[in-house]
Amino acid sequence: MYAESAIRCRRAVWGWLAQPTALFGGVYGLLVSSSAVAALTQFGEVTRAARMDDAVWVLFTALASALAHGYAHQIAHRDAQGHPGVRGVVRAVLAEWPLVVAALPTALLLWGAGLG
Repeated sequence: MYAESAIRCRRAVWGWLAQPTALFGGVYGLLVSSSAVAALTQFGEVTRAARMDDAVWVLFTALASALAHGYAHQIAHRDAQGHPGVRGVVRAVLAEWPLVVAALPTALLLWGAGLG
């Protein structure tokens, strides 16, 4: 009985992770975080506080990109989907989770660099 529920749980998690947009969102998130780091990097010596600020900016950029991308999807598909209004926008934005998750390793590395 435990094995059956564990298998069902694994299938549910795998089905959630294997969404068609997960790969796209992951690649998009890596590009967003990499470009944010490239834009924030300065030549020469950088302080620990600057690295901590860079980590915050990478996360902020990823969240803003997820919000904008989810909202754009909602606007583009508002007639095709059955979830108009605020609920539809929230669902569209929450579907952009791979973008934010893909930016987390970069933010954690910058945060670690800020700690020293």
